Amino acid sequence: MLDTIDNAFIFLIETLFNLYILILMLRMILQWVGAHFYNPVSQFIVKLTNPVVKPLRQILPPLKGVDLASMIILVALEFIKLFLVIWLKTQMLPGPIGLIIMAFGDILGVVLSVFFFAIIISVILSWVSPRQYNPLTEILHLITEPLLRPARKIIPPIAGFDISPIPVLIILQFLTMLIANPLMNTGLRLAVT
Repeated sequence: MLDTIDNAFIFLIETLFNLYILILMLRMILQWVGAHFYNPVSQFIVKLTNPVVKPLRQILPPLKGVDLASMIILVALEFIKLFLVIWLKTQMLPGPIGLIIMAFGDILGVVLSVFFFAIIISVILSWVSPRQYNPLTEILHLITEPLLRPARKIIPPIAGFDISPIPVLIILQFLTMLIANPLMNTGLRLAVT
């Protein structure tokens, strides 16, 4: 019975933390790509994150375009999430160095996943409703274009089909397997020993 309760709490913790971490990550990515502040998607993300980010931003203003407040909150949420999950799974206090390594590995994984799924959604929308404007397609274009533009220079369209997303998706998965996953595994070993 205790395992069922622990698993339910682990699911709840991971789901709630991961959703808010994703929203914070999107806020940072949208700032990085220069998304229009009045875009409804941007407004939605800002309104969800401002209650947490705004107070800390008074102490830590952005530095050279980097939103330090969002970044610190993101790392802190990752740290807390991983601490709670490992503690519930092992009934031991995890090591802080391992948690820090895991947090950075998980954050990198989230960044790579955001770009991966943004490209997938963008490709699907280009098939379903090409050249149709809506606020989401504008955001997706801003997120994916920094990755797809260099790929398009190397791989031009073939018979009218843009296949540049394919190598970018492969590279994103490769980076996840090469960097993010090993960081998570190394951090987990250090956290539980």
